[in-house]
Amino acid sequence: HLPGKPSPCIRIMLDASIPIKVLRTDDILLLLSFGSLYEIVARTIAHRVKTRSPAERAVRSQLHQLKYETTQSRRLGPSAFVETSKLERAVLAKEKELSKIEDVRTKRTESVGKLARNFTFALNVFVFALYFGVPILSVNGTAVTGAGVEVVTEEAAAASFMKGFLFPLSYVGVGMRLAGVGLAERASSLGALVVLWSAQSTIEKVYECVEALMLQ
Repeated sequence: HLPGKPSPCIRIMLDASIPIKVLRTDDILLLLSFGSLYEIVARTIAHRVKTRSPAERAVRSQLHQLKYETTQSRRLGPSAFVETSKLERAVLAKEKELSKIEDVRTKRTESVGKLARNFTFALNVFVFALYFGVPILSVNGTAVTGAGVEVVTEEAAAASFMKGFLFPLSYVGVGMRLAGVGLAERASSLGALVVLWSAQSTIEKVYECVEALMLQ
């Protein structure tokens, strides 16, 4: 930008109004609702699969008790050799049982994770195809204020505003670029996938905060 003039992202902060050309509110609400619901269901299922079952918790409790009894028996010395041997064999058997349960849970978690990724990919393809070429939000270049003399066309003004509005995603978000494929005014518009992903990302962060609070 020219010396003495604020950058596009600073100009947007100074001018809070968004010069909207196209705004599909019904589609935005639909995508936000569906994206949030999908993420909640997916993360709830993943959490339940990763969580230890009552049977696994019972085996762990039994194992801890056997280890405690084994330690106590060893302290009695050679006189409790037979009882200690029995307890040690019981500990090994219980550890083997617990290992099998953990292997099953790990495989189930991996299977559910793979299935979730496939469903997410299919959902992205479906939304992309359904809204192909349809902008959910588009900026009106003629209404952009303070664009600067270096911006000479309506398209360039709108693109400059959108780039600043989405900073830093407009520079580092590869998905943002892919989501804009098919849009006529790609640089100044948002596709449906961006709205869907924003809902999913919000639920993801909220879920992570709840999990962190539960672990404290």
